[in-house]
Amino acid sequence: MEVNGISIVDKAESGTNASAKRISATFDQFLTLLTAQMQNQDPLSPLDGTEFTNQLVQFSNVEQSINQNLNLEEMIKMQKTSQASQAVSYIGKTVLANGSEAALESGQATWQYTLSENSATTTLNILDANGDIVRTMKGSNDAGVFNLVWDGTDNEGGLAPDGIYSLTVGAKDANDKFIDTTTDFVGLVEGVNSDDGQVNLIINGFNIPVESVISIHETPPAPTA
Repeated sequence: MEVNGISIVDKAESGTNASAKRISATFDQFLTLLTAQMQNQDPLSPLDGTEFTNQLVQFSNVEQSINQNLNLEEMIKMQKTSQASQAVSYIGKTVLANGSEAALESGQATWQYTLSENSATTTLNILDANGDIVRTMKGSNDAGVFNLVWDGTDNEGGLAPDGIYSLTVGAKDANDKFIDTTTDFVGLVEGVNSDDGQVNLIINGFNIPVESVISIHETPPAPTA
């Protein structure tokens, strides 16, 4: 199946279709044998039809189960087609998605973080792919949602190279206890692809499941942190 150039392959579909063909062929053989036995049975000692009736019921139940699976697969396929079509409309737009990793490109990487309550101190650490701290900043102490736009400047005043970086948020209350925070990233959707039936958005050069998208924006959010 292909939607706007996106190929979506459902491996389970071929397996169910194969099962349907096998049960159909087996059922045909069963009916052929049943007919032959009934035609050649001894009139003085007829065959017991109870066993054949039970087998017919079993075949019917299996056939109904396979048909239900086929209907379910068709519904899933239609859902994926709709999902793929919707994902294509994201291309060229800025999205907010679950995750702490963002790509620094052309001197800019953007995250969004949330504080569940007011804090006494909030520390923002940006880490490179090796887990080393590249930049440390103070964040907001107010409860709410804030945007962080990083210009790539490290703690030494130099410019970090383009690549994937992650944001960690450490917020403590007046009793020096950590409060709950969440971190998401902001990025431009560059394309869409499908991996084993999973529709992904290509954001900042890496794949993000379309289900991870929280919101869509025509323009990047303004920095607030």
